[in-house]
Amino acid sequence: MVVLDGYGGGSLTDELRRFREELLFADLEIVTNRIDKLKDLAKKTKPTNQRELEEAEMALLQRVAGVLEKGEGAAAAHLRPDEEKTIRSFQLLTAEAPVADVELSAKILGEDGKIVDAKTFRASALAKGADAPAAAAALNDAFRQTAAALVAWAAAAIQ
Repeated sequence: MVVLDGYGGGSLTDELRRFREELLFADLEIVTNRIDKLKDLAKKTKPTNQRELEEAEMALLQRVAGVLEKGEGAAAAHLRPDEEKTIRSFQLLTAEAPVADVELSAKILGEDGKIVDAKTFRASALAKGADAPAAAAALNDAFRQTAAALVAWAAAAIQ
């Protein structure tokens, strides 16, 4: 989860970009460490079927590393279900498409200042990419959904 500081005066786009880069570097480190380990294992004698499995894993990880090095998330490698299963244990941070989640809480106060009603509204929107403009568009979509639900609830509650 990323919490952006919209009131701090900084650039939200820059915050998203820096956070995304950190995720990419973390995933790349995990993948390259495993590739190095597989290279070491390849030097040892082992049964043919185990060697073939390690070679297939190596090819998959090299493909994922290539995507990460281009600045794209692991999800951009378009992995088949069996490939996803192979790398699931690595818990790559960029393996799934980015999603924007927005949560707003609202309270309706009576004339005496006491809470008459309260509700939390949540919405999610899938980002069409991993770059800052796509993330911002997804946040806008999720916010629009959340705000519409909040306004409808408040309008019904105060009539």
